[in-house]
Amino acid sequence: MRLGTALLLSLAILILSPALADNLTCQYRDIQNVSNSTIVFYYENVSLDSPILTVNDTKYFGNTNDSLTRWTYEFKVYSRYGTYIYVTVSYLVDGKKNSMDLVIPPHQYEIVFGRGKGGVGLNFNSINFNITYPAGITAKRENMTRVAEVCRKCLGKICLNDGQACSRSGDCGGGFCVRGFCSNNKDCYNNDCNCSAAEIQCTDNKTCVRRSSVALGAATKCNMSEECNTSYVDAATGRCAKTPEQIRIEEEQTQPLGQKILKSLTEDPKTREETTRFLTILGAGVALIVLFIVLRGRLKGRPKESAPKTLQKGTYRIKAAEVPLEKKKDEEKK
Repeated sequence: MRLGTALLLSLAILILSPALADNLTCQYRDIQNVSNSTIVFYYENVSLDSPILTVNDTKYFGNTNDSLTRWTYEFKVYSRYGTYIYVTVSYLVDGKKNSMDLVIPPHQYEIVFGRGKGGVGLNFNSINFNITYPAGITAKRENMTRVAEVCRKCLGKICLNDGQACSRSGDCGGGFCVRGFCSNNKDCYNNDCNCSAAEIQCTDNKTCVRRSSVALGAATKCNMSEECNTSYVDAATGRCAKTPEQIRIEEEQTQPLGQKILKSLTEDPKTREETTRFLTILGAGVALIVLFIVLRGRLKGRPKESAPKTLQKGTYRIKAAEVPLEKKKDEEKK
């Protein structure tokens, strides 16, 4: 295929096949043979490598205020030639042939416009050129087939791209509608399930579960601690359980004092060493006190030695002297 034909064919596809324009945005595509009517230019029956005239900026819209001419159309004919071109542009409107004569300056354009009464409107595939100057240049509309990408269809419509909102997997080009968004596998699109603030995304990237929604002893859905109202999962059972810290605190609250002391002595090596040292010193102190008490008791219980009875001469002398004195006083009273 020559360069001129390829360029013109690409232009025709963009203008005349709106469905193909979806290729610019659709993610999922199929390869098909596409047939399009396009204009091929010749000089003295030899096809040219580039088009001399092109059609761009086409418009076609309704007139609600005019019941006789319901449609307005226009398009621009661009010249790529280095001199003036005299051309008659022909086309169909509502199935009827129309034409307009144009003189297009070098590398400029002229506008073709008109109105229709309804029906099929302007047939863009019917546009053709009859060039009267320069001599020897002709144009023919031909059907050409090319291999092209077209948007894939899902359930009769263009397939949704990954990440677009969906309600069923059949609408998605990737084949999966996960939590309301298209994906190309069973996982959430881009591994983001759009969980709410009150939810946590499971590690399988497929599901959201509510935080703190599973009671003690119940099985979790995603084996995540955030599901449990205890914030802990027993790895062996996959069920919500108390944390080791919670269990320890509860045991301490119900444990007898003696067991608490014994446990504290045996759990921490440093505490055990300090306690052993303290008890050793305490035991030594208690032993000394007991020894002191025992020795003191023995000393107090020993009997005292009696002193020898001797006459206290001085005392007897005083008493001997006092007896006569008292008798003497009694006699005087008489």
